[in-house]
Amino acid sequence: MNDFWTMQAINLGTIQRERWNGYFSAMVQWLTSDDARARSGAVERLVMATFRAEPNTTPFHFQDETYDEHCVVRMEWLLAAVSAAQVHHLDVMPALLKTLRNHGNHPPFDTPLARWLADIEAAPPIGVDPNHALGIRLLVQPFTDWASASACLLPMLDHPATYPRACAAHRLSRRANKECADPTEDEVIALIVDKELVRPGVLGPFWADRYDFRDHPEKTFWLLDILERRNGSAPFDLPFNDFDFCLHELCSTSPDLVRRMMDKGFEELAWLTATEHAAEIEGMEPILRELARSTNPAIAASAAKHLANQYGPDAPRPQVSHPAR
Repeated sequence: MNDFWTMQAINLGTIQRERWNGYFSAMVQWLTSDDARARSGAVERLVMATFRAEPNTTPFHFQDETYDEHCVVRMEWLLAAVSAAQVHHLDVMPALLKTLRNHGNHPPFDTPLARWLADIEAAPPIGVDPNHALGIRLLVQPFTDWASASACLLPMLDHPATYPRACAAHRLSRRANKECADPTEDEVIALIVDKELVRPGVLGPFWADRYDFRDHPEKTFWLLDILERRNGSAPFDLPFNDFDFCLHELCSTSPDLVRRMMDKGFEELAWLTATEHAAEIEGMEPILRELARSTNPAIAASAAKHLANQYGPDAPRPQVSHPAR
């Protein structure tokens, strides 16, 4: 296990309970590697092993009296190892925080992890943005009910920093989807949209894993309307996708909707949408030819390549149908 890339390829689900200590001892050494890719990869593997793989190991997943204690001790060991590595490489703890967007938000991890994050937020190590620690804390912090959750999260929608604001919106979605109280779910959505129109960066995180938009085609036009009305673009450093990511998939077989993007000045989104499928889309070729004449060299080159590959005389021509326009 001396080669990181060999270790990274190990299927965590195949590791037996008695071998976890050896795995963790070997992988943690890569947190101080001189290779930035290895450090980042080691963080991801250690987080996945700590929060998902080891707790699910048979027969360890049965809830015996040591289960919670073991999980928390392992997590605290990982957090200490990352803190120690951060002294040598300033990208280790930021990598951890980024990975924690999708981990640790349930017992037995959530309460002790939230405490650790609060400490990092209060006294951030060199190289760590306290707003990132705050954002992750908002994602994992346990709340007893909707009233306590909304009292904490709603004011964060006006936080001056992008990261905690987006994380608050994402967490509100998880809570509002289960509990409708004061404010109700519809009122929260209306508030999120109002905030998005004035200062973009909350609707995408709110909706990131909320709905399968393919089951709600009416949302396509709702999102397009918000895109056209909001005050500029979403920040580039969102911890979750902006809602334009949904749009580029939803509209990818509709030339009329791509044309609407072009006409409203969203050329980059139109380009991503028009080139989503490695196939010929009926009615899309004129738009692609227009994009191939873009003053943006990257867009022009990509559109031209897509035309050559999918619409050229010798190119394979699989057809993708599009909905009624």
